[in-house]
Amino acid sequence: MVPSQFKSLKDLSLDDLQLQQVIHEYEGQLDFNLTIGDNIYNYLTSKKGFIQHKRHVELSSEAEHLYRQSFSTLVAKGSPIITFFASFSPKITNPSITNHKLLPDMSDLLTFIHLHLLAKHVRSFYDYGFRFIIAYKGFLYQPIMKWTDETVTKTFHLLHELIQTAERITGVRNVVEMIDFMDLIETEGDYFTTQWEKEKKNVLLLYQNEDPYITRKINGWLKDFSTTIDQKDFCDFSPEQFQQFMLEQAVSIRALKNIQFKGGEKGNGICNSLPPTVRTSIRGIDPGLSIQINPFFRFHSHQRLIAFSVKENNWKTVKWEDISATCTPVYVQEYNHPFYYIIND
Repeated sequence: MVPSQFKSLKDLSLDDLQLQQVIHEYEGQLDFNLTIGDNIYNYLTSKKGFIQHKRHVELSSEAEHLYRQSFSTLVAKGSPIITFFASFSPKITNPSITNHKLLPDMSDLLTFIHLHLLAKHVRSFYDYGFRFIIAYKGFLYQPIMKWTDETVTKTFHLLHELIQTAERITGVRNVVEMIDFMDLIETEGDYFTTQWEKEKKNVLLLYQNEDPYITRKINGWLKDFSTTIDQKDFCDFSPEQFQQFMLEQAVSIRALKNIQFKGGEKGNGICNSLPPTVRTSIRGIDPGLSIQINPFFRFHSHQRLIAFSVKENNWKTVKWEDISATCTPVYVQEYNHPFYYIIND
């Protein structure tokens, strides 16, 4: 069944989005022999590829104990369980992938719905709340992707609107709080910024000395981003200038990842600026508690366009070059850009 070509987001339901058939996947069996904290941890680390990230790196027994202890401490205080991760931005600028359609779309809405449904289940047995704080990465990655200030700001605002739509569709509120990553860094203060600068020098030195881990991370980043940018944005750069610029950006991002939870004056980095949070990754290859931010398609919302395949009867993320000849754009009243595409063959 093809989703209706919606006229307004106000009309949407889980049935309309072809999600009703997966609602049972959000259920989890409560073990009354365990604490509430352990039940929360067990739920978030269950169903690999749906709740837990499909590429999840197994934690050491010590790391698992620390996570369980964090949940138990928050439960004992009657505090909300708040998890933190960084994600979301305008779409990548490579025209063969996104056709310069950079603003949020159905993929973002489906992602928020997923997060709301996860939280809805935890709240069914934990009365004090469960939610996500998400650090928006638009301005952080703006130097690389060359988005305009207007695009980055508009994306941020539209994502907040889609969070509200997800609240209505799922019937649960106060699940996602989105804040700007650069605002977090500014709030963290001069000490954090100084630590970031020191770590940049350290990462660059390790890369120049061919440290295996840093070399793999930096080269992987450079390879990934070489396919996401619009080459026209760098037409004034010589090959050497472009290589140097991208290396500087790669080093900066890697340094931030290294210190964002340990570079603050109190030793907790970004988390100094937030209420007590549980650090979460949306990349299974990162050590730590990792969630599948969206189980409905392979790529994150900023990396592809979103389409509904009539033949496969499901949502999928796609490259513009692969669907341009066979797709039909679908618009909604709220926005003047395609909200998703229908693929008819």
